[in-house]
Parts: sequence; structure tokens; C-alpha cells
Amino acid sequence: MAKKLTAFLLFTGIVILGILTALESRPEPLPEFKKWEVVYSYSSTGHTLNGIWGTAANDIWAYGPYDRMFHWDGTAWTEVSIPIATSSIESMWGNSSDDIWAIGQPGRDEGEILHWDGSAWLKASTTSNPYPGTDYLAYPLLGIWGNNSDDIWIVGEFGKIIHWNGNNWTIVPSNTDKSLFEVWGFSNNDVWAVGDAGCIMHWNGSAWSEIQSNTTERLEGIWGSAANDFWVCGNTGILLHRDGNNFSLTDVSPYHITSLWGTGNNDIWGTGFEVYHWDGNEWSKIYVPAGEGPATSIGLEKIWACDTTNVWGVAGQNIFRY
Repeated sequence: MAKKLTAFLLFTGIVILGILTALESRPEPLPEFKKWEVVYSYSSTGHTLNGIWGTAANDIWAYGPYDRMFHWDGTAWTEVSIPIATSSIESMWGNSSDDIWAIGQPGRDEGEILHWDGSAWLKASTTSNPYPGTDYLAYPLLGIWGNNSDDIWIVGEFGKIIHWNGNNWTIVPSNTDKSLFEVWGFSNNDVWAVGDAGCIMHWNGSAWSEIQSNTTERLEGIWGSAANDFWVCGNTGILLHRDGNNFSLTDVSPYHITSLWGTGNNDIWGTGFEVYHWDGNEWSKIYVPAGEGPATSIGLEKIWACDTTNVWGVAGQNIFRY
């Protein structure tokens, strides 16, 4: 009896050891795709989406190609025509569902401002244009953000900055000639813009001045939930965090991170060649399906979210939801 028990225990030990060995030698599982999926696609040769933005879960715009936009009303995506010749829409911001501004490029070295009044997209009145009597601006416009409907900022190439006060667009000296790609702020006297060669500009309510960034990389995106807690992203996967006094440098990817968006200080998305998410403690890579097989992943052009259950992104001719 004792011999049988010994043999049984020995056999059981060998089996358990074999299982543990197999588990230890098992290759790392391929990353899962979480919840990103394509929810809308369109067909148009060579025309791809540049971005996505909204005012609410039932009022979202996807934009980019020539005279086409796509709108989500909470139920379905529909195409909305823009009766204006523009090569691309670059960025969008609005105060409400019937007061939205978009900036585009009708030509290689031109900029254009469009406005949605709730029923149609129209070109901003030439009387509200920094160049009265013309239909375009003599430089590309790249980023837009507003504090309210009477306090909106647009940035562009060669350090150009223009401001809307509720009645007129006016040029504001930027004190830099570096191209600026994005603008973000927290009040009428605390606005930030980022651009070429590590350029970070700050508006204090009376003037723009450059703030040391401790990098020479091109910076393309900025987002934050508070003046003492915001992020800047750029080339070679660089991320800068502002704690209220200084910028600290973090590298999370060898690839460019070109855009940031979040819903709070523990829910921030960074995208470009790859997609990353900040949970309040660390940045982690989030895979986005592309083609066959779990090893295939893509980046997104931009992400927009109003809460953790309404996270949207665009890439190519596809609209994704997380």
C-alpha cells in the first residue's frame, strides 16, 4: 500500500512539474486588440481623414478630405458636403452644436476659416478676416482652440497666431517664426501653443512668450485637464508633462506621437504611428486592428472622447470606436 502511494505521489509530482515547465516555456501571448473596431468606412481614392472632434456623444464630426465631412448624430454617420473648395480640413473646435469653427487649406500656402451654424458650413465672412477683401489667409492654419465663443485662438505656419473676440479675427504677434501646430488653454490668460524645434509658446493675457521645453524635437499635440497637469507630444515618441512649474520629459515610443486627447487626468490618449493610453500611472500601448492577425496594428490620426465609453478615432478612410 505504501509503495502504491509513493508511486502515485511521484507520478503526480512529475505531471505537475511538466505542467509548470510547459507554462514557463510557453511563448508570450500576442497582444489583444482591446475594443478598437471600425464602425464606418467610405471610399475615395487618396482622400483620407485628418481628425475627429465633437461637442457631445451625439454630435461628432470626422473631417479631412477636400469638400467632405462626416457627422455622427448618436445613431448613424452621414456625409455632409462643404460647398467650399478646400484641399483639407486640419482642425476643429466649437462652443456648441450650432457654433463650430474649422480651419482648412484651400491651397498649398493658404489658410481658410469655416463656420457651422447648425445647418450649413460657410466660409467666415471676409469682414471678419485678418485680410479684408480676400477669401483666404496667406499661410496654412493648423490648430484651433477656444475658451468660449468670444475667445478663440488659431495657430499656423511661421508662428502665425490669430484671435477671435466675438466680432473680428485679428492677428496677434506671436514673438516666434517657428510653425505652430496645436493650441490649448485653460482660461483667457493661460493659453499654450506648440510647434517646431521644441517651441512652446504661452499667452498670459497680454503677450505670447516662449517657454523652455528642454527639447528640440518637433511638438505637435497638447492636451490637459488642468493648468498644473497637462501633456505635450511630438517626434520620436516624446512626451512632456507640465506640473505647473516645469516640463518633465518622458519617452514612451520610438515613433512620432502627433495628437493627444483625454477626458481627465487619468484617461488620456496619445496617437500617431502607434496608440498609447495614460491611466494616471503609466503609458501603455493599445493595439488597433489592421488586416489579418493579432500582430498587425496601426496608429490613428486623431482621437476624440467625451467620456470613457465614447472614444473615437480616425485613420485612412475609416472611423474607429473604442
